Amino acid sequence: MRSLPRLARTLLAVGLAVYDVSAMVWPGHLLRPASTLSGERAERWFLRWRNSPLALQRQLAKGAKGLLCLAYYEMPEVQHHLGYRPDLWITKVREQRQADYGAVIQAQADQLTRTDPMTFRGDLM
Repeated sequence: MRSLPRLARTLLAVGLAVYDVSAMVWPGHLLRPASTLSGERAERWFLRWRNSPLALQRQLAKGAKGLLCLAYYEMPEVQHHLGYRPDLWITKVREQRQADYGAVIQAQADQLTRTDPMTFRGDLM
C-alpha cells in the first residue's frame, strides 16, 4: 500500500472501514462487523458491495480484492507452489544479456573512461 499515493491510501482505509462497520447495521448480520463474518455471510456481504448499484461501492470492492490478490501471490509459499521463480529467470536473462551484449557494453565503458572529456580535441571542430 505504500506505493499508492497518500490520498488513495487514505480513501482506501476509509472505504474499508465503512465496508467493515456498515455490515453491523445491515439486517441479519447481528451487529457484527464484516471482518468477523465467516463463510457464506462474508461472501454475501462482499457480493452485495461488488454488485452494488453505487459505483463507489463496486470500485472499493474491486480495489480491495485486487490488493488481497496481490498480497496473496507475493507470499513465498504460494509462489513456490505455483512454480514462480523470478530470481531464476532474472539470473538466466542477466547471463544471456551479458553473453550477447557484454563486449559492446564493455567497449562503450572503456571509450568513456579512456579519454578525459575536459581535454580539448581539435578533431571535433
